[in-house]
This record gives sequence, structure tokens and C-alpha cells, in this order.
Amino acid sequence: MEKFCKAEAIVLATTDFSDAHRVVTFFTREFGKIEANAYGCRRAKSPISGAMQIFNHILLEFARTSPVYRVQDADIIDFYKINEDLTRIAYASIFFEIVNKMTTFEQIDDDVFNLLINSLKAFDKRNPRIANLVSSCQFIKISGFALEYPKSMENVFALILNFDWKDTTKFSLKSTELESAEKILLNSIQSILESPLKSLKFLELINSADKLLTK
Repeated sequence: MEKFCKAEAIVLATTDFSDAHRVVTFFTREFGKIEANAYGCRRAKSPISGAMQIFNHILLEFARTSPVYRVQDADIIDFYKINEDLTRIAYASIFFEIVNKMTTFEQIDDDVFNLLINSLKAFDKRNPRIANLVSSCQFIKISGFALEYPKSMENVFALILNFDWKDTTKFSLKSTELESAEKILLNSIQSILESPLKSLKFLELINSADKLLTK
């Protein structure tokens, strides 16, 4: 017998299959990370097509069927303009890939869910490079992993790890500090995951295209 559930959810990742369907990974407040098939969502007239996009904050209804869950209905709670800018997409994709790879299914974590909400607001309004750095570092801390950095970077990481996204003041770092912190972050992620992030390739393509345009 099917059991229907409702949850506040963030769309973490999507994978298309067949001509009109999509496997969607959500991080929900009530159930943690789940995966469900969204049948027909790629059809133009599907009532859930708009909601089944990465970076969406939605109210999800799904059927807890076996062996896979099924999306029954979905309504967008908040819409962000991240998908309108390639650079924002690239940096947000890096953070979402980190969260997706480092979380386990159906493990409830309010801290992770709230960080995802705050990150969406940050990627929407703030410098996406800074948003990714801060969100990713704070996620690693929440997850119980330690970032290893030299003593010379202690003040920088104290600022990063303790920054409150509800603070409306500008967050800024010197270019050298930003580059060093990013290298430390990526080295830590690669050490934890033991594999490179696929989303980095998209960022590299955008940066290469920008360099060509500025020549």
C-alpha cells in the first residue's frame, strides 16, 4: 500500500531518463535526503515541471513506494534567479554536489537543511564565489570533518566558519586569502570524497570562455 508524505524540500540534483521523466534528489526537512522518480515532469504541460529544477525550494508530496519513491505533487515555495547566471550556476552546483555526495539517505539534519536555505539566498544575491566558499566550509564543519589550514589562515577561516548569512553586511576577503582558502577547501573535499568534483569542469569552462572574451 502506498504511503503519501509531504515535506519541505530543496532540489539537490536531477538525472533525466526516458523521454519525459527525471530522477530527483531532494534534501528535506522532515526526512533528510531522499530520491524519487518524477514521471512526466519534462513534458511542457506537466504540473510539476517547474518545481523539478535544481536549486528550487519546494513543498513536496511523494509516495513512499518500493523500491523507488514517486513524486506526486510539488509547489515552489521560493524561486531564486541562480539559473539566470552561468557563474552562479557553476558555484552553486559545486556546493550542491558536495552536499549530495557527503550526505546519506534519510538522515534528518536541520542544520544542513537551514544551511541549504541560507546558501540559496546567498547565491541569489551575493558574490557566488564567496557564497560557495563559506557555505561549503560551514557544511564540512556541520558534517563533523575538520579543515586543515596553516596558522596564517586561522583568522580567515574563523571569519568563514562563523559568518552568519543573516548578516546583511558585505563579506570580503583579499584575493590571496580567497585563493588560498579555496585551495584548502578543494583539497579537503578531494581527501574526504577521494574523487574530483564533476561540477568543477563546468566552472573551468566558464572561466576559459571569460578569458577568451576579454582578450
